[in-house]
Amino acid sequence: MALSYHEVLPDHEPLTPTAVRASDLARQFAWLQANGYHPVSVEQILAARAGGPSLPPKALLLTFDDGFKDAYTHAFRCSSSSTIRP
Repeated sequence: MALSYHEVLPDHEPLTPTAVRASDLARQFAWLQANGYHPVSVEQILAARAGGPSLPPKALLLTFDDGFKDAYTHAFRCSSSSTIRP
């Protein structure tokens, strides 16, 4: 599965059409972890397709598109209590 995010905003800021609130992202990360999803990199996917090591069950690719700074600052903070890492 691949999940793509664009903007990660603090809870007090108004949402834009492509944004997710930081608290919602933290809940999503917790749900993914609790339900056995395993984050993988693009490199791991390409290696598996080329005959390398298999991907884990429930492999998960997370992407943060558009290069917004908030995706870096807020997404990493949301993942601090989770094995799900952006």
